[in-house]
Amino acid sequence: MAIASLWSHGSGSLAVRRRAGPKGVSPGGRAENQRSRAASPLAYKDVVILSLGQPKTEADREPSTQSTPQAGQTLAAFDQATGKLIWRSQSLTPSHSSPQHISFKSQDQIALLMSRTDGLMGVDPEDGRLLWQFPFTDSFGNQMSPVWDGKGTFLCANAGGTRAIKLTQVGDTTVPRELWHSKRVRFGIANPIRVGDCAFGATGQGRALIMGVDMNTGKRTWAKSELDHASCVVGGGKTIFLDWNGMLALTTTTAEGLTVHSKCQVGERYSFTTPTLAGTTLYVRDRKHIMALDLR
Repeated sequence: MAIASLWSHGSGSLAVRRRAGPKGVSPGGRAENQRSRAASPLAYKDVVILSLGQPKTEADREPSTQSTPQAGQTLAAFDQATGKLIWRSQSLTPSHSSPQHISFKSQDQIALLMSRTDGLMGVDPEDGRLLWQFPFTDSFGNQMSPVWDGKGTFLCANAGGTRAIKLTQVGDTTVPRELWHSKRVRFGIANPIRVGDCAFGATGQGRALIMGVDMNTGKRTWAKSELDHASCVVGGGKTIFLDWNGMLALTTTTAEGLTVHSKCQVGERYSFTTPTLAGTTLYVRDRKHIMALDLR
């Protein structure tokens, strides 16, 4: 069972707590919404949007305020103040990917990368109505959250390969098409990061490389073995990597390559959590410790 909690920014007190996902367990004994625990919630206007699993029975669904209720609950929106279900949408298989808010041709959309061959979809954040979907012919391993270039292209990556999906507008309809697909370009540990038209991140294969790829062509532009299975955050013109051995690195990352300025051992194996940067304070954690580091 998935539980969603909303906390007050001002006081830190609990504002709302409620069941946010299905109670059903699949015949194999695994919760059908297990992947939704990896996805981050998305705040949009007065609602919070969550990626959920599929209920085992119709009785596990909750009534929403939609005038024309949608089947399924791959995505669901809840009122931030009360926790009331506003809408639910789609009967597709969720992945580890988090929903993303984009604006395309002046239209707000929520994009989500699904598991298996359900592919990438976009919905209307006001009511969950499906705007477009691009199914995949293959899908492997962990699904990274798609990288949006702000101009119409998504980079969709997993441990089995990477593809770029290009959105175009035909009349009032958003139409997706595949720009390129490569099984040699793989990201498998943490979400890739975009700088300009270059996306980079850890490959997740064996001793994972840090790799850069041109989002327009799919060409691998550089690869480095400086860090092992690393996640990263960008701030102040620099990229900060934390690898799974707890090694922290301050770097400059561009379309041309990666330059490591300094390294520091801050954690233990396994440090899988992506660092969080708030102002000049960097928050990092491993399985035993959480730390706040002053970067000034």
